[in-house]
Parts: sequence; structure tokens; C-alpha cells
Amino acid sequence: MAEAEDGMPEKKTVRNKAEKIRSILSASKTLIETVGYQDVTIRDIAREAGVSVGLIYKYFPGGKPEIIREIGMGLITEMTGAGKPGSVDFDDFPGFLRVFFSRTVEYYRNNKRFIAALMVATLQDRKIFEGFEEAGLENLDGLVLFLGNFRGIDLSDKGEPRLFMAKWSDIVKSIMLHHAVYPTPFDSDEEIVELLVKISLMMWGYKSMEK
Repeated sequence: MAEAEDGMPEKKTVRNKAEKIRSILSASKTLIETVGYQDVTIRDIAREAGVSVGLIYKYFPGGKPEIIREIGMGLITEMTGAGKPGSVDFDDFPGFLRVFFSRTVEYYRNNKRFIAALMVATLQDRKIFEGFEEAGLENLDGLVLFLGNFRGIDLSDKGEPRLFMAKWSDIVKSIMLHHAVYPTPFDSDEEIVELLVKISLMMWGYKSMEK
């Protein structure tokens, strides 16, 4: 069996940069689900991903918090469709929200263990919570720019855009987390999605461009 640069046995060999990064992110998610965020080490991730410890720090100098930030950015890109040019209709904000919330609610349902592990970590260690908060705010900066392209919404009267986005994000995220983890009075995910859309349109002060 091949060995990584730090002498640890590799499970597999990955050579392409993009493939290595995907392997690191996937291994991190798997280990956090099964072991817990606090107990996972970079060495564990390297062994699971089939790369060296040094390579992980090359791509993610900040270690685990930076890996989590990258996972979060990837999730936002996937949920919004921002990484697929031409796939978003910036004239249909309500339609975008329905797709976004549908994808996100489904993700929460399918990744309960990963999300629960991160929640437990933040409750156990204030520094972890602060790190996630900082990473979340950085992710929101890109989301502000993206959502600002939609017709019918205006951020000029919302105060500091990042703070408004953080407030909106916390509200909708709390609803989705509760729905994913606990029994709710809603009969379907579609009902939750429609509730989230209504709350969002109200908070954003959306004005239909239809005449």
C-alpha cells in the first residue's frame, strides 16, 4: 500500500488537484458525521482521503474551519445554481426561492448526521461557534452579490447588506433545521418551502415586476 508524505498509509491514490480537493472535502464530511468535528484530526482526514497532511494544509491553510467553509461555499453554489451560467432567471425571484429552498430542505434531510455533528460542536466549544459564524458571514458576502442581481428586490433600505443577509439566513435556516430534525405540523416539504418563500419575499420587500 502506498504511503503519504507523513508516512501514513493511503487508502487510494488521487493525482488531479480538483479530485484531491473533492476527496478531502468528502473525507472530512464522512469523518465529521461518524467521529464528530472535535475528534477528527487533519491526519485522520489525510488517511481517509488518500493524501498527505501537508497537501491538506497546502489547499486549506486554516485547517478544519477552512474545510468547513469550503463545504459551505460549495453547498451555496449548488443550491443557488450560481455555478451554472444561464440556469438562473433573474426576473423570477419567487421561482428562484422555491428551487433554492426545495434543494436546501432536501439536503438537510439527507445530511442530518453531518449537520447534527456541526451543531453539537458549536454547543461544546465557543471558538468553534465563532469560527463557523465567521465562515458563514464570508459565505454571505457572495450571496449578497448574487441575490442583488434579481429584479424586484432592493437592498438600499435594508441597512448593512451583510447583517440583513445574516438575519434572513438565520431565520430560514432555523426553520429548515427544525423541520428536518423534529416533527412539525406541516404535511410536506412543499408546505415548508412555501412558508419560507413567503417569509423571504416579505423580508426582502419584493415587488413583482409584472404589469
